[in-house]
Amino acid sequence: MSLARIDVPPQTLSDNPDLLLIGKIVAAHGVKGAVRIKCNERQLSKFKKLKRVIVASKETEQTMSVERTLIVKNMLVTSLENIATKEDADKLLHHFVFCKRSEVSKLEKDEWWVRDLIGLDVYTTEGVLIGNVCDVISTGSDLIEIRPVKSTDGKDEKNETFYVPFVKELVPVVRLDLRRIEVNAIPGLLGDE
Repeated sequence: MSLARIDVPPQTLSDNPDLLLIGKIVAAHGVKGAVRIKCNERQLSKFKKLKRVIVASKETEQTMSVERTLIVKNMLVTSLENIATKEDADKLLHHFVFCKRSEVSKLEKDEWWVRDLIGLDVYTTEGVLIGNVCDVISTGSDLIEIRPVKSTDGKDEKNETFYVPFVKELVPVVRLDLRRIEVNAIPGLLGDE
């Protein structure tokens, strides 16, 4: 049984291909209104020079100017316009933060945004479809979470997702243009015995 995420970003923003979900505001930082953003992406430095962000909840959505951004303990600490006190910052807790792709520093070779990986089909390097990417988990190193394909007879032999370390040796091919990832299926990696 899988649990649905209770706290999800607004669908209209999440579905917009021109936007990136930076993360979620999880705390105020200090007494001058800065907020801590727990990021969905690992490339935190790409967000340091943003001038504007969209701060949204289920009920509200507002574009705000960014005054300053620092990286502190794998989070962004951001000062936003008109947020001058801890009380102001507390009102933004649990809000999601988006930005326009065009306003973010370009990615390097072999870097991808999480949102672009989710939904890609996953094949073995021999061409066997094994599932699709349902999440990317950052725990110091990245893991791609794969939801297996259902068996052809309609029985779900393997209902649970499984994880593959997102390193070049195990995931040698990422083709966004083909909506495809290839995994080097070494014994035991894909949940097989």
